[in-house]
Amino acid sequence: LAIGTISQILLGTLVRGELDTLATTLPLLTSIERYLQVSFWRHLHFWSGIVVVMGSIVSVVMLGRLLQSPSLFVRIPMMMITGLVTAELVFGVTMSVIGPQPLLQLFHLWGAVLLVAVLVVLYSALAREQDAAPTELTKAFRLQAMRFGFAILGMGIIAGVVIHSAEESRTNIPMISI
Repeated sequence: LAIGTISQILLGTLVRGELDTLATTLPLLTSIERYLQVSFWRHLHFWSGIVVVMGSIVSVVMLGRLLQSPSLFVRIPMMMITGLVTAELVFGVTMSVIGPQPLLQLFHLWGAVLLVAVLVVLYSALAREQDAAPTELTKAFRLQAMRFGFAILGMGIIAGVVIHSAEESRTNIPMISI
């Protein structure tokens, strides 16, 4: 779910980038008209979002059935996941109907980031509830989670460098005089 949610954030960024490009190239269109002009990424973002929503629901239901009496540290993240996924769905569908609004975009992004954070908290709570001696599967999963975390950190650093160089290239535009 965390990988799916992070993928959703990246796809949403592609949609947002295309919307910004359309805003400069087609300034007379309304936000909903620009949104309808967005290519393949809009559809991929929508349908993969549905997959994340369904995966979240299935995961919460399965955890509820598997765990006999989960601790409060497991129940709260499970409830938060349900609430955040519902909010994300409402924000996303609202933006697809009325067009992307800046405040809705902000809440939509915040919800996705919070969802990733709550998934990490849930993972930690579930790992803590297990026996002191973790199984081989748990050890392998933790190793993969650490690798994934370092990959995300690396991508964040690379994205920061790219954004910084793009901002600098805007200020270093040569002036041509006739």
